[in-house]
Amino acid sequence: MARLPPAHCTKIFVQRDYCDGTAVKFQTKFPQELEDRVERHIFEETVHELNAFYLEAETLSTRICCENCLACLTAYVVFLCMDTHYEKVLKKIGRFIQEQNNSIYIPRGLLLIDPAERGLRVVSFYPFIQFVLLIVLYFWQQQFKSRFYRVILIYVNFQHCSLS
Repeated sequence: MARLPPAHCTKIFVQRDYCDGTAVKFQTKFPQELEDRVERHIFEETVHELNAFYLEAETLSTRICCENCLACLTAYVVFLCMDTHYEKVLKKIGRFIQEQNNSIYIPRGLLLIDPAERGLRVVSFYPFIQFVLLIVLYFWQQQFKSRFYRVILIYVNFQHCSLS
């Protein structure tokens, strides 16, 4: 199976913020790559919401202590029947990201990727049109391994560089 070269993928990453320790928190510094696509306040609201969700997931409460005690008493079999508090919050984050993609980011040509898919290391943004184009070109390459594909790929790269 042929792989697409990573030079063709423009990804925008927002790194973790370790200023307050190892809790899951992302930087709110606005990436330059997003300047012409998303307003600063929209980006900051999204990151603040994600940070609030992860703070909620990691906050200790009596409910979570009872949940852990019940897990110990049942030899963790209870987790076959129910989700942990952390898993519930991760599902809520997934729904939030889907909602943000549908209402804000996809109409602006971006795709926000769930940080859980990247090991909670980064918040990723992919240029949506480029992402779809790469998938189409990949399948085109698999079906037609010819010079015509290379001409299209060179043309797309030239167009991408001239748009930047």
